[in-house]
This record gives sequence, structure tokens and C-alpha cells, in this order.
Amino acid sequence: MHKINKGDISKTYVAAKLMELEYDVLNLMTENSRYDLAIDVNGKMKRIQVKSVYMNNSKNKYELYFYSTQPKKGKKKSLRYTKEEVDYIIGYNQDTKKYYVFPISAVHERYSMVIDETNTISQKYLDAFWLLQ
Repeated sequence: MHKINKGDISKTYVAAKLMELEYDVLNLMTENSRYDLAIDVNGKMKRIQVKSVYMNNSKNKYELYFYSTQPKKGKKKSLRYTKEEVDYIIGYNQDTKKYYVFPISAVHERYSMVIDETNTISQKYLDAFWLLQ
């Protein structure tokens, strides 16, 4: 599956989950923003970047990437998300149907994280939608 399609599917599942939790969800019409969705929490806008959890075949583990790739002078440049751009990164694993809700403060220094039952950090943020409050 093309990574854009995978990303669109993850974004749709995250938006549906947020609506199920009774958040008002705003969906951006542009692909050129640093966040994908926004929610209204007690009159304050929270910006959410949705990322797909991928199987890293070389490690045989799921991994979540906390950056985007931007073209620059014929090369690709990795850009981590900042607190000025994003409030939360929500990862969705299409294979396991699990959600990981990370405040940007928990991941702003990382490029990626292994997502599995042995990683206590990833497990701390499993289904942590309560953090959005």
C-alpha cells in the first residue's frame, strides 16, 4: 500500500476515534500544514499530527516516526515536530488497531520509537486519550 494511502487511513481512524470520544474534530484541507487535525478542548484548540505505525522489517518490530520528510535541494530532509507546531502526535497501528497518544513534550527530542509491549514508554501512551484534556 502506498504510504499516502496508509496515512489517510490512519488519519480517518484517529478522527473517527476522537469523534467517538465526543470531540469536535477539525480536518485541514491542505497537506502543507505541520498538523493534520485539531480538536476543541474547552474552547482551546489542540493541534494533532497523525502518524502511521510501521513494521520495520529489518528490526521485525513496529516503529513510529516523529518527523516528516521535506524535499530540499534534491535531497530529503527530516524535520521533527515542535511544540510551536503540534500539541500531540497520535500514532495508529493499522495491523493491531491500537492508538498511541503522545504529547509533543514526550517526543520532541526523538526521531522514532519502537512500539511494542516491551517498551514501557510506548505502553504508557497506549490509548492515552485522557491526555488531550
